[in-house]
Amino acid sequence: MIIIREKESGYGLVIAILLIIIMVLISYIAYNKGLDKNKKKDLITTKVETTTTNLKTTPISREYTYNNICDDVLPCSKEITTIDDLIIRLESNENKHKIILTGLIEKNIELEQFISLRIIDNKFFIIKSLEKDKKESHILTLYDDKFNKLDLLDMNIYKPESYDNLNLIYYTYNIECPDNQDEYFIKETAIISENGFEITSSNKGPIKTDGIICKKITTN
Repeated sequence: MIIIREKESGYGLVIAILLIIIMVLISYIAYNKGLDKNKKKDLITTKVETTTTNLKTTPISREYTYNNICDDVLPCSKEITTIDDLIIRLESNENKHKIILTGLIEKNIELEQFISLRIIDNKFFIIKSLEKDKKESHILTLYDDKFNKLDLLDMNIYKPESYDNLNLIYYTYNIECPDNQDEYFIKETAIISENGFEITSSNKGPIKTDGIICKKITTN
């Protein structure tokens, strides 16, 4: 009986050691799986954190009209606005209108008649004016942030322009065409950039091309 008990005790010790080894292995495997999960989680988290979305920004557009600045009173000498350290003033009398720039830029822009100033994203300045010998159209002049002239064009005075961010839709027409029918107006779409007014779509071709023709009308 004593010998049998010793053998049973030996078997029990072996079984206990095996159980301990199995538990250690299970713990080790569980620990490694936990590490793998954490690594994958960290990789996923890092990927999400480094992924960025570029949102299209909308340029800010402001417009200052002569009537709002001077109340249609002459002579007029008033500040239009201040951008950074640039002061923009308007001086008008019966003969001339003048945009006066002081501060970062010292410059005068003389106009026959000032109509409005539009500022787009503090990068572009658009002055609308009227010349004495061009009663049929407005003159739209584009300047950069240093008030260097980029481009100018004639716009039909009877149909207003519209802006969508940096896109400009305007109308022009041949002076020889009747001015009271929409079918004679030529619609132009342009984008405002450092290069000026870049035409993106046009019914009759580039605005600067001479010889824009009227819409042909056939009669029976």
